[in-house]
Amino acid sequence: MNRKVNRGTILKTLSLVYDSAGRWLVINLLTLTGRSLFPLAGLYLLKRLVETLTKSPETGQMAVITGVVWMIIALAIVLAADDLLLISGRYTLKVQSKKLEAYVMAQIHSQASTMGLKSFGEPSFHELLERAASDASWRPAAIVGNLFLLFRGILSFIIMAVVLSRFSILMSLILPMAFLPLFLSRSFTSKQLYKSRQQQTPLNRKASYFSWLITGERPAREIKLFGLGNYFMSLYNDYFMRSEEIDLRTLKQSSRYALIAAIFKTAALAGVIIILVNSMINGGITAGDLAIYIVASRQAMVYLRDAFSGLSGAREDKLFLNDYFEFIEQKSDLITLQPAVAAPESMNEIEIRDLSFTYQGSDTPALRNVSLTIREGERIAIVGDNGSGKSTLVKLLCRLYDPDAGYIKYAGTDVRYILPEEYRKRFSVVFQDFMLYYLSARENISISDFDHKADDENIGIAMARVGLDELFSTLPEGYDTALGHMTPEGRELSWGEWQKIAIARALFRRAPVLILDEPSSSLDAKAEYEIFSRLDSITEGRTTIFISHRLSNIMTADRIVVLSKGTVVECGTHEELMSQNGIYSGMYNRQKSMYR
Repeated sequence: MNRKVNRGTILKTLSLVYDSAGRWLVINLLTLTGRSLFPLAGLYLLKRLVETLTKSPETGQMAVITGVVWMIIALAIVLAADDLLLISGRYTLKVQSKKLEAYVMAQIHSQASTMGLKSFGEPSFHELLERAASDASWRPAAIVGNLFLLFRGILSFIIMAVVLSRFSILMSLILPMAFLPLFLSRSFTSKQLYKSRQQQTPLNRKASYFSWLITGERPAREIKLFGLGNYFMSLYNDYFMRSEEIDLRTLKQSSRYALIAAIFKTAALAGVIIILVNSMINGGITAGDLAIYIVASRQAMVYLRDAFSGLSGAREDKLFLNDYFEFIEQKSDLITLQPAVAAPESMNEIEIRDLSFTYQGSDTPALRNVSLTIREGERIAIVGDNGSGKSTLVKLLCRLYDPDAGYIKYAGTDVRYILPEEYRKRFSVVFQDFMLYYLSARENISISDFDHKADDENIGIAMARVGLDELFSTLPEGYDTALGHMTPEGRELSWGEWQKIAIARALFRRAPVLILDEPSSSLDAKAEYEIFSRLDSITEGRTTIFISHRLSNIMTADRIVVLSKGTVVECGTHEELMSQNGIYSGMYNRQKSMYR
């Protein structure tokens, strides 16, 4: 992937901030501008206070006291106003940051949803996604904060430089040089930090995986049964410490450079104070001037530090934000050919021709020159040994991947001309590795089709078809009962019941094509018999494709497609395939003998 630093990153980030929270950005700029002017007012009042206190005795004690009181009151008002702007600025900056974070994460989620499964199978994609997601929650806000810091630092330093120029213009020019080592050290450290993050990402992903194995719900049974906790803890510690070593090495280098820069900066301030004190001793400036110039010098260095920190921080943020912009600007591996067309309402048939596909990192094709025509209303069974390409064919049919060669036509239209999200609405699938959603039963069913009314009647119909209506009718919350143990009131289900929920979810979706990939793998014999014996009423006459290793369940299919090593080797009805005495016949007879 491209690692070149994009010079337009800062401009794109500012556009991002304005799009997400433009009003709050303007408020923050006005607040910072106001706070930049208060130090000048404070210096002026401090000078007047010192001058009032050092007036000659002839002025009168009461006049001095009155002047001092008014100066103190004015100084208190300025400090209070500065604190007020500081407090309000923190709030507005927090609001802006939260809006920006929500906006950025929405873009990341949206981009991830457009990518095909091919991208999700690439480690480089996950590493880039992890870096983009981890930094996107705060880096855009940080780069704006650093630019604000740079803006306020420059503006406030200019004000202090005007004050110092009354003593020496040269001093105003020399002070920035004291921070050059700091800027150079931060720039170097930022590049090293970015390189370190790239080295750490694969280590952190592995550490996170081993942490999930130790603490996750799904692996807990096997981890405890086989006593694997200590083994995976040692692997987690190994990858975690290797990642930390990279961090510590970078920190050690940056600390060395930061120390040199701090010494240089301190020496510069000490030199300025020596020059000012010497000038007062020689009568060049008054005591009031000395106080003003010392404070102005100190403040000038503070503002210079802020400006250089803001600049180097923005440069660092820019490096990391390149990952975010690289991620959201990626082209999907599923390309919609032009001119794009709407998905046909009527299916008619699905034509698969010379379909070939190889998974990333594999030398063996999962599918090779597969050709098949599926007519509307047909019930097609796909069988074959593990690894024969059954599930891969389903994934390509749903356009979760695009083939390496060949094509799929839906109602005569090449599916690559149809937007993937629109095309997929024509399919409802129960995957072999179905998902468990810790939501209510109603939500678990209705999320498959938000356009379908999720009332008790429609949910009940889907539940009844899989035999779950009686179970939920006895629960206090009915279909609104929470599933899983995410919450104390949640109702835990068996794996078979979860699979029935997955089937009901697929049935609720009003799609013309229904695909059942091993829909009974977690069901007991009785439930499996109920599902397949009522297949006609369950599928409602929809075009149905089902995959099952238990061949007794697919005998009534209109056609049975046999896959072997990614190729269609047999196709026909149960009776036709049995008469051929081929692969299917052998598979069926082996299973039959087991049951006998």
